Amino acid sequence: VLFILSLGGLSGQESAKRAVWYGIAGMAIAVLATLIGPGQGLGIVSVILIAMGAAVGYQLATKVQMTQMPELVAIMHSLVGLAAVFVGFNADIMINNMSTLFEQNLLELGAVAADGYSAIGLPKEIYDGLSSFGQLIAKKTIVEINILKVELVLGIWIGAVTFTGSVIAYGKLAGRVDSAATKLPGSHMLNVGAAALSVLFAIMYLGGSGSWTLVLLTLLALFIGYHLIMGIGGADMPVVVSMLNSYSGWAAAAIGFSLGNDLLIVVGALVGVLSAFGAPYLFSFGALAQKDGWATARAIGDESANPYLRAWAARHGIWALPRREAIYFSAEVDADGQLLQGNCSYRIDGGSLPTRWWSVAAYRNDLWMDNSADKYSINSQEFQSDDIWSASFGVAPSDAVWLPSDGKRGEVVFVLRLYDPDETLIADPLAITLPTITREGCS
Repeated sequence: VLFILSLGGLSGQESAKRAVWYGIAGMAIAVLATLIGPGQGLGIVSVILIAMGAAVGYQLATKVQMTQMPELVAIMHSLVGLAAVFVGFNADIMINNMSTLFEQNLLELGAVAADGYSAIGLPKEIYDGLSSFGQLIAKKTIVEINILKVELVLGIWIGAVTFTGSVIAYGKLAGRVDSAATKLPGSHMLNVGAAALSVLFAIMYLGGSGSWTLVLLTLLALFIGYHLIMGIGGADMPVVVSMLNSYSGWAAAAIGFSLGNDLLIVVGALVGVLSAFGAPYLFSFGALAQKDGWATARAIGDESANPYLRAWAARHGIWALPRREAIYFSAEVDADGQLLQGNCSYRIDGGSLPTRWWSVAAYRNDLWMDNSADKYSINSQEFQSDDIWSASFGVAPSDAVWLPSDGKRGEVVFVLRLYDPDETLIADPLAITLPTITREGCS
């Protein structure tokens, strides 16, 4: 619950501080539960490592400026990926060690008892001397061992891709790696080939070919992460950070499966799903303010925009200026709350807007709407007076100023841009009276 509240609170500046404390509390509880819960071990070593990690994290956090937060997020993702790789290899080593130990006692790891589902375990005196992770593996049947192998393969592969991808993303954001998109000759075939070989080595590992297949699979995954992100320009790094955040979540979930930690599974899957499918929309729309069918994001184009809002803006092709230079509103519905449609005609009525110059454009699928008149927007200079003005949207021109439509069925978005806004508009974009969109008919 605390992690969900933390993720949800990051949608706005006002709630971000509280959200951080939710995350701190949730992580503190998770760490404490891990240290004192079932299967605990090496408590003193764990506390020392936690203290070292906290010291490093504190030093980094106090030196990073707000504008550098995406860099910090990217490098933290790399650590999650690296942890997944280490946990995966540790699980493989432990499986091999347990298999050897069982053979020394004339037993077979994963063998099933006469009841058909219970694993044949080690003698109690040997079992009690194992580590908590060793005891976890010793109790597994052959089916459960194979499932664990699948989990560690996925964890290692996702973790390795996340590690090198995050390191490159950090380098591009920090200016330490060329921000231009750089690809090797035959880049697509290289990526496909590396992915295909990864699947081959995964199958070989699951078939019992040995740990060397895991090593080669890891090297291929490291290359894929590096090559994928190197081929993306620096301007798209906000989207990449969101994607890598999803990868780190799935890597954490894979770690949870390998360790039998339900909390890691749930939190990792939550982060993975939200970042992959919902976060760029959930947290961007959480930052939107709405009035009379129009919506605006106060932080679009601003340094304070969170990575998810930046990812949403990059995904939708909006190259936004800072708020002091332009305010943006978008409308997807008319005055009656019905979705705007390209095969319908509309009247747009407005009044004086506190800005030096404004325009209204129609978009379909994030691009200007194609039309036979080659006219893509209307602006304040087309009206004799902007105290009261009216415009039409449709296939055929009317007596009013005309914004052409392509006449095709499908959703349309109107975007109102207010350039060089006055101070009152900057302080509160929703204080103004916004244009009214009225449907006049549909074909």
